[in-house]
Amino acid sequence: MPSRRRRALFGLVVASVLLVALEAGLGFVLPPAGRSMATMRIPKPGAPFVESADGAVHVAYQTDPVPDFPHTPDPARPRVLVLGESTVRGARDSNIPISLAAELARVGMPAEVINLGYPGGDSTDLVGVARASLPFAPALAVLHFGHNDVGNVYMREHFGVGSGHWFGRAGTLIERLNVVRAARLGLAPTIGRASPTLYASVRRRAPMDAGKRAATAERFAENLRAIIGTYREAGVPVVVSTVISDIGRFGTGVPACAELLPGAWVPAAGGFLELRGEVARETVDAALALDPRCPEALFLRGEARLARGDTGGLADLRAARDNDVVPLRGTEEILTAIRAVAASEGVALVDLDAVAHARAPLEASYFADLLHPNARGSAWIAERLAPAVREVLEEPGALRPDR
Repeated sequence: MPSRRRRALFGLVVASVLLVALEAGLGFVLPPAGRSMATMRIPKPGAPFVESADGAVHVAYQTDPVPDFPHTPDPARPRVLVLGESTVRGARDSNIPISLAAELARVGMPAEVINLGYPGGDSTDLVGVARASLPFAPALAVLHFGHNDVGNVYMREHFGVGSGHWFGRAGTLIERLNVVRAARLGLAPTIGRASPTLYASVRRRAPMDAGKRAATAERFAENLRAIIGTYREAGVPVVVSTVISDIGRFGTGVPACAELLPGAWVPAAGGFLELRGEVARETVDAALALDPRCPEALFLRGEARLARGDTGGLADLRAARDNDVVPLRGTEEILTAIRAVAASEGVALVDLDAVAHARAPLEASYFADLLHPNARGSAWIAERLAPAVREVLEEPGALRPDR
């Protein structure tokens, strides 16, 4: 018996060494742990701003940074700070702050609009950015964020916060090897013969549970209140907006329950899943009976309902977004938190999400991907932010959160 135990232990050690060696080898050709998705990279530590001797301010956390801005604002132009994530940062020559400056100039209020978009950052990071921005004498702050809080929780759980975390590296290795996927192929359930127990035991990934999403939204709300309070104490008015995403397209390329819709979804360019042909309504309903949170099936049902003129399909598309197994987009819990905080704090709210998806999803032509606006999307957002910004600047405190 002891010899058997020694052999088993020796085999375990050898297998571990081989896995480590394989992981190291794969590291040369695949993204390292903790950096599997560039849009959700772990934010850089350190001071948000760096000032030069001549008074120029550099935004330290931005890659391919926007131009520096002077410490002291131009008296002729109110300084507007736009705090957000990579959706605010955008491209160097095309982003929400650039579009907002152009729109304000068009309506007769030239302003200096500063881009404080934090790629990969979430509300916790932006609390520090808000505090550090006060010395630059802003006239107003626009708060446009909410995508990364849930996504960063997912990334840290699955990939760790850096390559030094063994559980992050192990998770990344499993993803690379696709072991779970390969093992499941022989057990993939088919509609009509699979039980919920079997399905749960073989599914590759499950959406983040609602309780965890709710807890993340509570923390987000606390941070949003803290940011509003920071500016309020300094006498800086605030405009808050909900975030928008493309709910009319599905997926991150990582299916949750594609086995319930055999042959329906195939990988496509840009990290999306692409629908191959039509899926019978009965198949979609059977998939949702087995798994009510199956995002692929929710999306298909939502599309079908909208095609029939049933605007209730929007709820299915939102549910598909919220149950995406790689949650890159702001969820309904986050959007609800934004609205609730704006109402309780008495600050201006521009509900972009409600406008964008009033009767149908905002067209994909406004987005570069599932959540980042392109030039057209940035202009669309700016056109809706500008009236609130102008009204608050002309008469701070006059605009209530009912926009």
